[in-house]
Amino acid sequence: MGPAPSRTGTRNHSSNMTGPRRSAGFTLVELLIVIGLISMLAGLLLPSAGGALGLRIRNASRVISAELEHASQRAIATGIAHRWLIDLDTQRYRTEQLLELPPELTEGLPTHSELLDLAPPRASSEYTPLEDGSGRWRRLDDPEVRIDEVRIGNILYRDSEVGVTFAADGGADPAEIWLLDESGVEHRIRVLAFTGEIKSEEATRE
Repeated sequence: MGPAPSRTGTRNHSSNMTGPRRSAGFTLVELLIVIGLISMLAGLLLPSAGGALGLRIRNASRVISAELEHASQRAIATGIAHRWLIDLDTQRYRTEQLLELPPELTEGLPTHSELLDLAPPRASSEYTPLEDGSGRWRRLDDPEVRIDEVRIGNILYRDSEVGVTFAADGGADPAEIWLLDESGVEHRIRVLAFTGEIKSEEATRE
């Protein structure tokens, strides 16, 4: 009979076969680490990707369009001119209505009848905030979107307060409201003069 096979040689051969397979694979701990890193990267990249696609600025545009539509419809329903007021410095806005103030009476009477004014005192008017929630100063919910500039007719505003007026007959100031987000995406809201129609569209300033 020939010599019996060496057990030592068999063990060495078996360890050589299994060794490379262990080093080429991933352990459960390593796999969990990779999944965690992918989740962290996705959380960081998805918000910026959403801004790049214009999702945030479109949502802000819908909010402002609804505010303008509310002011327009309320002006028609009440027969009173309304104004959507924007403070570009603080990025706040509110809705106001034009109200007549009681006339101011002059104290005392003139000493000569020739100086007596027989015409009735004239009432003055001014815009006052609405008493509901739309009359309070508010801001856009997304801090990465801002109202960059407003054009009323041919006049451009980039700071201070500016208002878009809606008349009781449905007309309005011809206006353009430009939105801008932190990624550079722009959006334009237009208010048409004669009909007061409000249009929102993606656009780029020249």
